[in-house]
Amino acid sequence: MAEDLKSTTEYSDNSLVERCKDGDIDAFDELVNKYKKQAYYFAYSMISNQSDAEDISQEAFVRVYKNIYKFKGKASFKTWFYRIIINLCRSHLRHRYLVAKFSFHFRQKDEMTDEPEKTLDTSIEDTSWQSSPVKAAINKELNTAIENAVKSLPKKQKEIFVLKHFQGLKISEVADILDATEGGIKASLFKAIKNLRTYLADYKQEVG
Repeated sequence: MAEDLKSTTEYSDNSLVERCKDGDIDAFDELVNKYKKQAYYFAYSMISNQSDAEDISQEAFVRVYKNIYKFKGKASFKTWFYRIIINLCRSHLRHRYLVAKFSFHFRQKDEMTDEPEKTLDTSIEDTSWQSSPVKAAINKELNTAIENAVKSLPKKQKEIFVLKHFQGLKISEVADILDATEGGIKASLFKAIKNLRTYLADYKQEVG
């Protein structure tokens, strides 16, 4: 059944891609609607900033539109698309690291140490449980703890964990996207889960 669903999904994507190559804008809109939520939430999980995640997910679709003719169908469209957005996230993080590094250097040089510390916006708007204030508070606190735990992971482990558990992809799909072996993905995922359990155990003791 799972294989049938996979085949149906890939056939549907490939059909839309072929229509896009023929200049069918409606087909491109269908691809956007199908993958826009996954794109945004993956980018957000990696970047931890809503505005940047929106920009990255939009840029991913711009690249899809510009390069759709290059898609040969050797991998699934989903794999091709995730590779695009992962590369965008990596480029963004490298750029942010360099900006932060040089900004710190010049602030230190100019002795500008009295500026307020800037923090990332890590909130995700979710009103599905607002009817219960207590449940909302618990969920928000837990979500924040999980977000912080995931952010603490090494880059490779974070990518794999987010793809597998936040995006719901199979090990084989994650391996295809990251051009790795399934065994390597499983090993990194095991390390990621172990690190997260350690982080969340400490968090539980603090709030317990």
